[in-house]
Amino acid sequence: MGNKVAHGCRSVEEKTMSDDRLLDVNEVAEFLGLAVGTVYHLVSQKRLPCIRLSARCLRFRRSDLEKHITNLAEAPRGA
Repeated sequence: MGNKVAHGCRSVEEKTMSDDRLLDVNEVAEFLGLAVGTVYHLVSQKRLPCIRLSARCLRFRRSDLEKHITNLAEAPRGA
């Protein structure tokens, strides 16, 4: 039984762990509805929060991306 979840309900701990898992560039592109190249471009401009595991290996925390999107949506545009 261990980690079995009944009726599609997840515990708070399971939700937190899955919400904060690290995503790769392809998963982020799909999550944001962008091309992979656009994700790399936004990272190079420091406009997308990421974790650099090495010079060529990027990962993204889903919760960081969600906060970033929320901040963008709430930020007033300059006139």
